Amino acid sequence: MGDHFAAHNANKRAITLDLTHPEGVANAQRLAEGADVVMENFRPSVMPRLGLGYAKLSARNPRLVMVSMSGFGAEDSLAERPMYDNVVQLFPA
Repeated sequence: MGDHFAAHNANKRAITLDLTHPEGVANAQRLAEGADVVMENFRPSVMPRLGLGYAKLSARNPRLVMVSMSGFGAEDSLAERPMYDNVVQLFPA
């Protein structure tokens, strides 16, 4: 583990969920029931397709705030394209 990672993640807990399996999706839904905020950075269609879209999660937790960050926005003509670090590096600041 690198020093940078360790410094920025000290005292945090982490889990890994396989969202391609029903058990992983069920665990994510249960976690969202007790969460204040869910943050995700998939393409706009992915979370609803997985059963983890805002409509589904907020039905289980009406207080839930959901933050979605996609590389090209939710409605742009490029919205369904994935964003990778090497693509971001092409855009000037």
